[in-house]
Order: sequence, then C-alpha cells, then structure tokens
Amino acid sequence: MRFEFLSSTPASPTEGSGTWVAIDGLVRGLERLGHAVTCRRLGFRTGFHTLDRWLYNARVVAAPPAADVVVGVDLDGFLWANPWIRRRSASAGPPALDGRATNPRGHQPRFVVALKGIIADELKNERGVVRALLGVQAGWERLNTARADRVVVPSRYSAS
Repeated sequence: MRFEFLSSTPASPTEGSGTWVAIDGLVRGLERLGHAVTCRRLGFRTGFHTLDRWLYNARVVAAPPAADVVVGVDLDGFLWANPWIRRRSASAGPPALDGRATNPRGHQPRFVVALKGIIADELKNERGVVRALLGVQAGWERLNTARADRVVVPSRYSAS
C-alpha cells in the first residue's frame, strides 16, 4: 500500500517540536511492514508561517498525492480534501511508483487526519496577532477533520 504524509511543520525536532519525530517513527514502522511511504515536506518558506502553510496546501492541490492513503498531519490537506478536488484528482490518476495509474477505477485515496496538537487549544494561551493567526489555522484544521475519512488523535483529551 502507498502512503503519503502531508505536513507543513518544519522537518526538524527543534523547529517542528515532536510532530516530525512522531511522523518519522510512523513512517519507519510502515516501511518495515512493506508499505511505500512518501513524506511531502514544507519546502519554500516565506518567514510567515500561516502563509507558508496555506501555500504548502495550495501546492498539494496543484500536484495531488499519488497514494492509496493520504495522511494529513494537523491542518495539512485541508484544501485538497475538498470533495470536489479529491474526485477530480482521483480521475486524473497521477502515476504510481510502479508506473501504473494511481486510481485505475477512479477511486479516491483514503484521507486520514492525524492530529498531533489541537490548534484551537494552543491559541487559548496566545494574544494579539499570534492568536488571530492561530485562529485562522484552527479553522483550517477543523475543516480538515470534517473532510477526513478518519481522524486519529493521540489522547482522549484530544478526541473531545
């Protein structure tokens, strides 16, 4: 099975807290089980993290994932997860790792959201512009979870 992880969190433990550590562990476990795993990392950075996250997600729409299961971490995947966009990208059938069409019968990849932190919770401790920007990101995260086929959370607290 082919997995693609989407995360606009910086790919280092120091910049992205524990998110990338958790993703790395999951990726290694899936690979040991024989699955093909791709991680789409945050590339270009503007210095304005909320804009970086939106641009990252716009690039996911422009180049849809070629996987059986797409795992969006936190808010990532929220633009692509729009049902109309997912249907369109499934019928386009980008090439798979082995050269075959990704979705030969037009099936959409399954979309799983893995929440590592709840942004709406994080913004409670912030003020001013930071709080407002986290509020925007929390809205994207809420939209992402509503569009997902499945949501995975790290704790009962996060599930509530």
